[in-house]
Amino acid sequence: MILRSLLCTLALLWLGIAAGRADPLDGVHQRGVLVVGVKADYPPFGMIGASGEMIGLEPDLAADLARRLGVALRLVAVTSANRLQMLAEGRVDALIATLGVTPQRRALATLVEPDYYASGVSVLQPVSRQAPD
Repeated sequence: MILRSLLCTLALLWLGIAAGRADPLDGVHQRGVLVVGVKADYPPFGMIGASGEMIGLEPDLAADLARRLGVALRLVAVTSANRLQMLAEGRVDALIATLGVTPQRRALATLVEPDYYASGVSVLQPVSRQAPD
């Protein structure tokens, strides 16, 4: 339930936060691909797996979001230094990348409420891919 709530919040708030862009869901559906920036250097949220693919909580959330939107997924590795820039430049449609909340960042992007840690202790468990939406 927590994961589903977080995913819905991500879907509603992260898409379309770059200023001046048209509805980004239109572009995502036209391309048939959701481009999501995730961290590749912050286990267990995002890291590079043994065969070179990006794995972790953030890639898993991105995959579920793309599945729910009915489009393919392309993951782009972002860093703490470039993630907001990549979003602002339109190189990614959305970010699912750990980010501390500051007033400056709120001015640049719509941030997920509540953030990862705001609810205190949480347990995340993968849900069956067969579960109804």
